[in-house]
Amino acid sequence: MKKTNYQLFNQLFQQELYALQHDGQGAYGKIIEEGTHFFEAVYHRQSDKANRHLHHIVQITAAEPDPAARIEDLQRYFTFLAGSFADRFSQKLSFSWEFLATATTMMKIIETWRSEEEYIEGMVFITDTFIKTLDSRDFEIVNHPHIIRFVHHVEHHIYERLNVQQAAKSLSLSAGYLSRLVKEHLGVSGTQYIKRKKLEESLNLLRNNHESINAIASKLGFPNGSYFIKVFKERYDITPKQYRQSLINEIKINTNSI
Repeated sequence: MKKTNYQLFNQLFQQELYALQHDGQGAYGKIIEEGTHFFEAVYHRQSDKANRHLHHIVQITAAEPDPAARIEDLQRYFTFLAGSFADRFSQKLSFSWEFLATATTMMKIIETWRSEEEYIEGMVFITDTFIKTLDSRDFEIVNHPHIIRFVHHVEHHIYERLNVQQAAKSLSLSAGYLSRLVKEHLGVSGTQYIKRKKLEESLNLLRNNHESINAIASKLGFPNGSYFIKVFKERYDITPKQYRQSLINEIKINTNSI
């Protein structure tokens, strides 16, 4: 006779509880901790830091001696992370259909991965996709006319010394009112949004031209090069110089693999 769902649950629950308490208590706890740090890094758009936490999860599962069991563990943990994306950021920010679509699509893609190499290669893809989804939220919810004007104003004046007071004056709004709208609709303060957009533009400049770090800082309207380096490292967990060097190393690796 087929067991009922209740009977099957009780049997499997006791097995899983025993395994956690006796075999994998430290590992499971560490994986949960790494997952929490991963989402924090994604929230702050620190892609390198997020990837390191995913890599730590892979390293933890490597302790499993059976290759097939390792793949099962990787699929379980990565699918859990992908499914958690919509829930975590809907609570942290606000519900978004794009959050849900990203989570479900990512879970379907992870289900197709059959080797440890695919999980290692897929870590960057997961992080980049989650961060891009968060960034697209700026435009997903900008149905308020003043926010649309603010977003466009920042985009068009990204190479100037821009702040909320100047933006509000240009939009014929009070700085306090604009700040409340930005916080409500974009989930960050006006100052944070402007700084974030300038840092995103700095990635393009670091990738696509050979100007010095100080020149890029000046071009984007940062007070000085030291401040630019400080806020860049806070956001991306590496310095502008390290980021530029990572691009060079990536080109060398790709060239050598051809």
